[in-house]
Amino acid sequence: MFALSNGLPIHGDFKRALDSGRIIIVPTLKGDRDPESEVEIDFENDKNPFKIQVLDRSLIDEDKVATKHISTILTSNLQERFLKFKTNFRPSKRYL
Repeated sequence: MFALSNGLPIHGDFKRALDSGRIIIVPTLKGDRDPESEVEIDFENDKNPFKIQVLDRSLIDEDKVATKHISTILTSNLQERFLKFKTNFRPSKRYL
């Protein structure tokens, strides 16, 4: 269960934000829309879709957004972002 092959590879900055509770991964709900494309989640093709919720509002504060980068992604762009998996291998809900 805790084998390296079962892990979710993420950047160190994202890991620290997740570990400290500043961002979380949650299941999506029917009717949720991707903030980038405005496309509604497709439950026919993705049975267990996930998205990111930013809990630390300072990460998406309009005045700080230019200096609050996690790698090359603005943290303001993380809010409600759908996670996309290239295969059907993904973490179970109980491990998130």
